[in-house]
Amino acid sequence: LDIPLKVQQDAADFLHWLGVETNPSMRQIVAHLLTRAGQQAPVRSDVYVELNRNAADPAIGRLAGTACLLLPGGRYAAPTVVFRQTNPFGRFRQLLGPEFDSYGDLLGRLGVKRIPDHQDARDVLTDIAREQRQQRFHLPVEDEDDLAVIWRCWQMLDEALARGDVDPAWFGPLANLPVIPNAAGVLSAPARLLIDDMPGVAAALNIGDAVI
Repeated sequence: LDIPLKVQQDAADFLHWLGVETNPSMRQIVAHLLTRAGQQAPVRSDVYVELNRNAADPAIGRLAGTACLLLPGGRYAAPTVVFRQTNPFGRFRQLLGPEFDSYGDLLGRLGVKRIPDHQDARDVLTDIAREQRQQRFHLPVEDEDDLAVIWRCWQMLDEALARGDVDPAWFGPLANLPVIPNAAGVLSAPARLLIDDMPGVAAALNIGDAVI
């Protein structure tokens, strides 16, 4: 019901006489949240309170992978693109508001991470490559914040490789995506770049900006 809880409680007997269910099922609460999220309309905090209280309910599974978490700015985001504690990915990911700190069971059920890891870094680079192809093909990345995110992602991937968390084959999906700025600042595929660690060789080979 889109009626304040206090009003529902005060009118419980009357609502029951009318045949109105005053305690909606989890399926109904989930459906309500998804409807409101689809409309980009806010929901009251008690929706998340109930979802958190019943985090083990099978109905919660419908929320997985959907934009169902209300951000401070009023938009909804999927559990895979938000974090609880820190966000090093700028505009490409989001940080949940402090009000979600009390919904730990729900966030755990939905797979929301406290802090990002190397898998998230690879996913962000994939998203950046998709955006590059759609909006900025062959144009240099001029936004300093975006550049910082790109290099932060590569730093996280390098650290994961050094720790042995991944092997070289794990990087395969990135090989042909535009995810590394070349000498001109244009995002290019790693497979098409050379590391210019021998002064003069790049110029001698006449490979232009295809170096880092």
